[in-house]
Amino acid sequence: MQAQDATGQDHRALEDRLGAFKDGVGKLIDRIVREPAAAPSRLKAFTGKATETIKAYPLAAAACALGLGYLVARIVRR
Repeated sequence: MQAQDATGQDHRALEDRLGAFKDGVGKLIDRIVREPAAAPSRLKAFTGKATETIKAYPLAAAACALGLGYLVARIVRR
């Protein structure tokens, strides 16, 4: 009979953990939805600046990309 009691206790503990997990996820989703978008991140600022630079100097950007690709290919072949 104790095996059944242990199984029941395990089941209740699992249900409690699952309920706590669901509550936590629900709170996280509510927090994400309610908060307005933050100021642009560093990554977003960097990509914007990189895009402007590439548009201003397309040939230099293509040359850098080809050179970097060549170096990566040489390193990978070793």
